[in-house]
Amino acid sequence: VTGGAQGFGEGIVRSLVSEGGFAYVADLNLAGASKLADELNERAGRVVAVALKVDVSDEVSVAAMMDTVAVTTGSLDLFVANAGVLRAGSVKEMALKDFQFTTSIDYTGFFICTKHAARQLAWQNLASGGTYMTDIIAMGSKSGLQGSNRNGAYAGAKFGTIGLVQSFALELVEDNIKVNAVCPGNFLD
Repeated sequence: VTGGAQGFGEGIVRSLVSEGGFAYVADLNLAGASKLADELNERAGRVVAVALKVDVSDEVSVAAMMDTVAVTTGSLDLFVANAGVLRAGSVKEMALKDFQFTTSIDYTGFFICTKHAARQLAWQNLASGGTYMTDIIAMGSKSGLQGSNRNGAYAGAKFGTIGLVQSFALELVEDNIKVNAVCPGNFLD
């Protein structure tokens, strides 16, 4: 679960572990990811979560994360691309660096993560004789389904993510990888 140290990501990690799963808490905030993993491991009395540092906008970082996953557990059953940021502001005022920061995490980050996760999941399916089903889930947003006033960078990135999800789903089905998006409303709601 990228962005797994807080917010939606933390909730997803906690839910996966409560259902008996093993979770990687992948986040740029390694201290927060480690704190959550330590808490969950202590509560379970065994290792049920491992913290990983990742910058989803950096392909080298994502590749290193997936290499660690391969060495630690072989691969994954589920990859949740949850990492996201928001820089709101008027199109007339927003700095290009804020627009690019938002899209580099929320849109490009999903591409990079899917690229590297899909490679492992495809190999895992191949090793099973073509019978192993896995999933990649993008954390979208209601802002990816309709525009959002003074929030164009975020909405645009989330709209783009929906397009990537649909495109990747068409391609990766041949590897038994299902690709879907969840589009929740406001976190605080």
